[in-house]
Amino acid sequence: MKTTLQHDGTSVAVELADCLLHRTGDFAGNIDLVLTANPSMAEDTVAESLRLAVPGIEERLKVVGSSLSGARVEVTFYAKALEGWTGPAPSALSAYWAVAGREVLLGRIDCT
Repeated sequence: MKTTLQHDGTSVAVELADCLLHRTGDFAGNIDLVLTANPSMAEDTVAESLRLAVPGIEERLKVVGSSLSGARVEVTFYAKALEGWTGPAPSALSAYWAVAGREVLLGRIDCT
């Protein structure tokens, strides 16, 4: 999913790669994805601002882990409700950008 967001008065082109849901095994409950930004953004900024909405989970998920590689920030979210989830996996999640006490919808990310 590609979109543009405003950060510190600058227009930033953002791409969010398809997310990976872990429903079983050691990483059960984790959701991994990669955000690429141009111009690049600090890892901390992405970790503090990126949110996910998962169907069936009321609260928005926040980043619990991240790593920076050039303009790419690899992020991990966690939802206990996804551990051992026996129903069909969501086909897409909604991504939000939180800033100044409000959330802006970035779009929907396909899940694998």
